[in-house]
Amino acid sequence: MSLKEWKKKYYPVDAEDMCHLDDISVTEAALLKWSGLTKDALSKYNLWLNSCNGFGPSIADNGEVFVIDADTCSLCHKYCDCDICPIHLVSGEDCTKEYGIFGQDGDPFPMIILLSKTLTYLRKKEKIGEIA
Repeated sequence: MSLKEWKKKYYPVDAEDMCHLDDISVTEAALLKWSGLTKDALSKYNLWLNSCNGFGPSIADNGEVFVIDADTCSLCHKYCDCDICPIHLVSGEDCTKEYGIFGQDGDPFPMIILLSKTLTYLRKKEKIGEIA
């Protein structure tokens, strides 16, 4: 398996192409990408995490590199300002701490948890009619 195949499953649409979608869809896309960054998922696709490439954390195979940063985040593309991102509405903060843990330790679970909480919040708001 390869990075190309990983992208088909965990990053099927470029983040920049999701700006027009609703908050739930954009958050689901972010969560999907981060769920593909677990050690099990990376191993299945023969990928490795590289946190020291000069660009920020990335995953790679022998032919391609995929950087994990704001450029590949659907929420960052939709909300250029962290203060209006749904993550901030849920946590009162941006995702810098969770992203930093991933960059330092390769642990995607703090971000997965934060995105899951954000998605739950958005779905509850949608259910009661506060968002469309």
